[in-house]
Parts: sequence; structure tokens; C-alpha cells
Amino acid sequence: PKVEEQDEETKKALIKQDPNYGEIVCRCEKVTKKEILEAANNPLGARSLISIKYRTRAMMGRCQGGYCLPRIIEILRESFKLSPHEITLKGKNSYLLTGYRSNKENELCKKKKLLSLEEGLLV
Repeated sequence: PKVEEQDEETKKALIKQDPNYGEIVCRCEKVTKKEILEAANNPLGARSLISIKYRTRAMMGRCQGGYCLPRIIEILRESFKLSPHEITLKGKNSYLLTGYRSNKENELCKKKKLLSLEEGLLV
């Protein structure tokens, strides 16, 4: 069920039943993590971002996916044990990502960011 269209009591019951109903993934269209998972787990197996978009309205709001796209990719990655490289926009051969940073590179970037913040405070 579309959580946003439910009354408060039903929302509370759904969230109690499954906390994923309470986790908003798309702020613009108020789509929950559970709705994304239901779309991906339906008999058609919506695994491309466009199929998730058409089934849930995620990525159709004001930000056009700027906020929710990385979250949806992460949900698909975790739920189906996919590499980010395997997630497509429209299906076969419509890959979005060509690479991503390793944890080591992420740690280096965090350190650089902290150093630059500290330098800014010293000035």
C-alpha cells in the first residue's frame, strides 16, 4: 500500500509491522523503503531504476532523483547483493556507474576534508 495515502492509525500499524514502511527514501513523493522493496520483489522483478520509478513514483518529484537515487541504488545493492555496476537505468546495457571509490579512498577523502576544515578554523 502507498503509505502516504493511509490514515495515521494505519501508518502506525504498517510501521509496527515492518519498520521499512517508516523509512522515507524519496522525500518529494514520500516513497518508503518498503515500497521500493515491494516494487523490486514483485513478479516482474523491477530491478532497473526506471521500472522502480514507474511503479513507485520515486525520482519523479521536484528533485528528479537528486535526493533518492543514491538511496535507491543502495537498497537494490544491499537487497539483491548487486554491485553498483550491475544496476541499470532501463535494463540491458544502460549502466549508470563505471566505478566507485574503495573504502581506503573514502577514508583518505574524509581525512582530507577534516584537515581542510581544521585549516579553515586556524585561519
